[in-house]
Amino acid sequence: MGGYRHDTVGEDLELVVRMHRHMRDQKRDYRIDFVPDIVCWTEAPAELDGLDNQRARWQQGALETLQRHRGMILNPRYGRIGLLAMPQIVLEDIFGPPAELLGYLVLPAAALLGLLDPMMAVAFFFVSVVFGCVLSLGTLALEEQQLRRTPNAKDLLRLGAAAVLENFGYRQINLWYRMAGIRRYFRNDTSWAAVPRVGLGKS
Repeated sequence: MGGYRHDTVGEDLELVVRMHRHMRDQKRDYRIDFVPDIVCWTEAPAELDGLDNQRARWQQGALETLQRHRGMILNPRYGRIGLLAMPQIVLEDIFGPPAELLGYLVLPAAALLGLLDPMMAVAFFFVSVVFGCVLSLGTLALEEQQLRRTPNAKDLLRLGAAAVLENFGYRQINLWYRMAGIRRYFRNDTSWAAVPRVGLGKS
């Protein structure tokens, strides 16, 4: 299959999608398993610049993968990958960021111009926040129920609090980075910006 490609910044996602496509095209029985047990640790970006580069690269890589394998989208030949997974990536990575940004701009503008009741604008915002919190907390609950990764209740409460707080500031910053990734995709910028590392366990 050619191994990792060098003309994409989202090589891991592209490789998995290509494996699905290859096996379906060959009409061979196959299964791609996910092993949930942690076998290594990775270091998260310590600075916003590093986070910016990482998240923009993820967004750009998803768009490159969709473009390269667009023939799989809604194609019954590729089963649930083509009919469910690929359309989900389209919604999440093509329509999601611009729609969210538009919401942040349109709701306040409509309220200020008298086109929308200000209380209705606030209600829309909080419904979206509650929806995001429910998704994050639900994911956390499912993972904990299946894998029992969190060592104690205190850590679980801290993770739950983070799942709620991420909707106020972090989500908006991440949206900005994702929009930068979309811009990089359209500019065909395939440069690799390394994320600075400070070492695990250091402040």
